[in-house]
Amino acid sequence: MDASPDDDAFITNYVGTLSGISQMFSRFLYGFLLDRVPVQWLIGFQSILLATDIGLLYTVSNLGRVPYVLALHVVYFTFPGIYSILPGITVRITSLGP
Repeated sequence: MDASPDDDAFITNYVGTLSGISQMFSRFLYGFLLDRVPVQWLIGFQSILLATDIGLLYTVSNLGRVPYVLALHVVYFTFPGIYSILPGITVRITSLGP
């Protein structure tokens, strides 16, 4: 049984419900890593991780429900860094902000 994107109940129950947990853990992880790793490395790692995961998402969806859920949680894992933590650091480093 594959985990097709057409299975709304599966996506709502398992992916949507647990996405908050992935985002919560990633906020702590990105905060921890920003203190210890250069920002450029973190942005590069996050970009490669997200591009690879999105590129393989269709293939992973044919492997079953568990790999599909894990792949979607990798995407959710990158959201806090992309949309909340790293933009502030990038503006500060590049002097594009106030």
